[in-house]
Amino acid sequence: TFINGNYPAYNIRCMEIRNAPTLVTVDGFTITNGYTLVNAGGGIFVTNSESSILNCTISGNRAETSGGGIGVRNSSSVVITNCIISLNTNGISGAGNGGGLWIYYVTGGRVANCTIVSNRQGGVSSYGGGVYVDSSLNCVITNCILAYNYSSDFGGGVFLSGGTMTRSIISNNSSRVVGGGVTLFNSYNNMVAYCTITGNRSGGDSGGISINRGNLYNCAITKNYAVGDGGGFQNSEAVVRNCLFAGNQAGG
Repeated sequence: TFINGNYPAYNIRCMEIRNAPTLVTVDGFTITNGYTLVNAGGGIFVTNSESSILNCTISGNRAETSGGGIGVRNSSSVVITNCIISLNTNGISGAGNGGGLWIYYVTGGRVANCTIVSNRQGGVSSYGGGVYVDSSLNCVITNCILAYNYSSDFGGGVFLSGGTMTRSIISNNSSRVVGGGVTLFNSYNNMVAYCTITGNRSGGDSGGISINRGNLYNCAITKNYAVGDGGGFQNSEAVVRNCLFAGNQAGG
């Protein structure tokens, strides 16, 4: 089943899950051409609910603020599995986070076996071109591919401020300012483990990964580039163990 918001003919979000008393499952849908001027989630918006989004394609949606494809806020848990999240845009005329996926104040979240590609942020001061996670300490991103996403500020592929990413490939993403592939920010609980971070680019510092508090374990950081400092990696407070750094370049 297709849910088509018909943008630009209409300015309407495709799906909203709000204050649901029991688990809501969305399985097998194509969500496209949604648009929202308020809150977040041009394709799907979830708030104060428990939800599972499975086997869906969320593509070509837009949000003026955060979560061009999916926005989740103030919820007990969200599970997003076997989904394609692509070609979504957020922060079109101003600031906003999470071009593809925005998770904010969620008690438990899991994003698994997803392909998150070619999402972007159109505004300024916007974080997480592919995925943005904030204040959600139990959120886990695993076995995902994040590629060709763009951030106008920090974290071209993913921005984590509380969360874990494991066994994923983060490649060919870019940011205008910091962290072409990944940005870990302001939480000692941040962790990236068993990931490949390759071919990403930053217009400022940290081509591969930028860490302002966080942990980097058992990862390969290769062939990334920064116009400024830290072609592969730049940090202020990080623990790094058992990692490979190879073929990175920096102009600074």
